[in-house]
Amino acid sequence: MRILHTADTHLGFRQYGLQDRRDDFFKAFEQVVNVAIETKVDALVHAGDLFDNRFPTTEDLVEIFGQLSRLKACGIPFLGVTGNHDGKRGKQWLDLFAQLGLAKHLNPTTLFDLKGVPVWGMDYVSRHRQQVKPPQVDGGILVMHQMLDVVAVPREQGELLLEELFQCGARLILLGDYHEHKDCVWRQSDVAVSYCGSTERFSSSERDRRGFTIFDFETLRLERHELDTRPFLYLGSAKEPLEDPISELEALAHLVPGAVVVIEVGDCPLTPRQLQEEAVSRGALYVRVKRTQRDQQSSPSTAMAQLPHIEQVDEAITSALKGASFSPLAHKVDEVLRDPSVLVSHVDKRTTQLLDEADL
Repeated sequence: MRILHTADTHLGFRQYGLQDRRDDFFKAFEQVVNVAIETKVDALVHAGDLFDNRFPTTEDLVEIFGQLSRLKACGIPFLGVTGNHDGKRGKQWLDLFAQLGLAKHLNPTTLFDLKGVPVWGMDYVSRHRQQVKPPQVDGGILVMHQMLDVVAVPREQGELLLEELFQCGARLILLGDYHEHKDCVWRQSDVAVSYCGSTERFSSSERDRRGFTIFDFETLRLERHELDTRPFLYLGSAKEPLEDPISELEALAHLVPGAVVVIEVGDCPLTPRQLQEEAVSRGALYVRVKRTQRDQQSSPSTAMAQLPHIEQVDEAITSALKGASFSPLAHKVDEVLRDPSVLVSHVDKRTTQLLDEADL
């Protein structure tokens, strides 16, 4: 039996505020569905963060209905759990899809029988290890959306322990939340644990190719499938920043059109705005300029050009909050405050609703 494992598709994410990037995330998911149908897998398992947030647009829902309907027409069940991005209080989007006969919302107490193999699932719980224990199951497959201690940085921020997973009773554990796949398969005796990685680059720091995996349940053999996604062109690095990025742009001009260009610069006289204009004039979809610490200390006159990019600020805040000992409610409120899809005029209403649901 062959199981397609995907996760962290973040459908609806308008990265950099661009509709093109929102479309890219859906195109990547469509490729996953195409392979599932072409290779006739026995199930498509999604390990959380199907959507980028818990309030997908009507456009997002129409598109996901179309893809799930294709799977249903081919007799391929869509099995999933919710992640930290798309989880709602109470009923989930997966529950709606299940009522429409398009999906199965997995849970830790009632098995889904997949051709004689039990499949279990657990929705995202929290960022606090003491609250996250894998359910004890009776063989088969377990699907979760949590950060393992062996991939978290720092390690103690991982809320799920690998050794506990090996003892949970499942033979194959399919995970979501961590966006990388490389070196993310662990085996012990006759048990395998794996992250499939995200289907699109959620951050410019995610340099490796995006993709998904297909497991043979009987042999636990893994097939890696890479996706054809939007190219990210990296010029320079933190260790080797560019001092003449224009020459690099000219040399790689054939790779720039349509790409997201990330430029790491050192002692460069041009401002980030000038570099962005240079790359955009060559056809880049979006340009992000990073300056090294050494360059940031060069002179007060360049202070404004050295301010961190908005993506860096958001990543830093997210990273800090992951390690903070806040309550689940506090994390929910934070997500509302920083969700770009929530209008400022709706923040108070959403926050009040969360407090009411918590009986506070």
